[in-house]
Amino acid sequence: MEENSTAKLCTARCEFFRCGRRTLVFREGRPWCSFVNEPCTPQSCAYVTCLRGKLIAGNKCGLTIRRITVENTTPNDYKLNIKLKNKYIKKIGDEDLV
Repeated sequence: MEENSTAKLCTARCEFFRCGRRTLVFREGRPWCSFVNEPCTPQSCAYVTCLRGKLIAGNKCGLTIRRITVENTTPNDYKLNIKLKNKYIKKIGDEDLV
């Protein structure tokens, strides 16, 4: 799977962000971890969780990644070479299988 460069890092101000140790407080408007008594840094913290379950490797937010879509394929794109015995072809009654 390719790494998407549009993925933003998780932040403590996200509404879905939760601290696994429940030690996040806001001091003077800044996120603060009272467990280590330092500013909260979700990029390097091991206790970061996402309520939506969208946290991906490197503590990046999966909600900021754009989905890459592929054109729809039709059954005609896949051709199978199946050989059936004549008695099965007669039972099915489909001449396209011959």
